[in-house]
Amino acid sequence: MGITSENVAERYGVGRQQQDAASVTSHQLAAAATANGKFKQEIVPVHTKLVDPKTGEEKQVTIAVDDGIRPQATLAELATSRFSRKVAPPQQAIHPRSEAFASQFAYLAKKLELDEEKINVNGGAIALGHPLGATGALRTATLLHEMKQHGKDCHFGVVSMCIGSGMGAAAVFERGSVVDTLNNASPIAANNFLSKDAK
Repeated sequence: MGITSENVAERYGVGRQQQDAASVTSHQLAAAATANGKFKQEIVPVHTKLVDPKTGEEKQVTIAVDDGIRPQATLAELATSRFSRKVAPPQQAIHPRSEAFASQFAYLAKKLELDEEKINVNGGAIALGHPLGATGALRTATLLHEMKQHGKDCHFGVVSMCIGSGMGAAAVFERGSVVDTLNNASPIAANNFLSKDAK
């Protein structure tokens, strides 16, 4: 996937500084959103213990925030990071042309003339992660809660994601259906958008 990102950058002329700037912005927005409690409704705290490998000492901890966000990320710091290449065995797959790295985000945001004030307002997958098999659910939950916080001024929301190996998916949500059920005490009872069998 890293090679895919390099292919996107080379093909569409997305420079390293432009990619690093997109990454820094993603981390800063995600850190600010975390500090403001924007993700609290999406995260179930996990109580566990950590064991110090040197001393064997056990410590009870509660994990309630994403740990991949780098609030102190800077252009200078990111400029020193490198993609580590390893030779992989031959695989059957499509040609690597599209993947969820800064190169793709920066290129598409510019090409589609997207308003930077409106995309990934709480940071994007660069800072929040791109978990295998859970991206759609996580990004949709974030979008629906963000639409709820914006109230009736937010009529539509779009979530999009790469699925890896060149696939992708997107969904558009309109206020008045899914988002409004977040305000109800019994969302299942209020869902008028489910099929008769689902009700």
